[in-house]
Amino acid sequence: MIDKLKPYNPIIGDNLPYNSMELRNIPNGFHFVDLIPKGDCPLTIAKWNEITQYAERYYSEYEIVGKTFVNFINRLQISYDENADTFERLLEVYDSDIAKPILGRTEKITYDLSNIATGDNNSESNHIDIPRDNPLDESPTYKDGSISEINNTTKQTGTQTTELSDLGVRPNYESLNGFLDNNRTYYKVFVEYFKNNFTLSENLII
Repeated sequence: MIDKLKPYNPIIGDNLPYNSMELRNIPNGFHFVDLIPKGDCPLTIAKWNEITQYAERYYSEYEIVGKTFVNFINRLQISYDENADTFERLLEVYDSDIAKPILGRTEKITYDLSNIATGDNNSESNHIDIPRDNPLDESPTYKDGSISEINNTTKQTGTQTTELSDLGVRPNYESLNGFLDNNRTYYKVFVEYFKNNFTLSENLII
């Protein structure tokens, strides 16, 4: 016995019209602020309100991708979890010297020094009276003495070597512009993680 063919139902979005919903219109509980940051990402947690509010504004007029609100928020959470560690590393170096452009010339100075000790001798003469013990002795009742003092000072002598390192013949403004053109802020990096969770569909209203 041959079964009858079942009625064909077109795929949603194929032949049947369907409506999606923009992020700004979905109910509370399914937005960026409802995502859960990873507990081992303290730098991300410190900026969590800042970056989620920016993402909320950025995708405000984008239509969400998902069959249900629950499906959408679950996929949104997965998109964050997949990139949480990388984003935390970005914040670790964001304000460090690694993220700062090096412009111009660096100078390295090496000293090759040796110490030389020099001394100055200072002498002082003293007139010392000696008590007379023998009244028949007519020898002088005094003697001369001297005290010597040595002052030591240290002088440095040697050579100084200077090494200069240039970035090349490229002017500084080109290096700076190249850095600014290719530098990605953490705002931009964060919202790029969720680009597959939204679609931009705009209609011209006449």
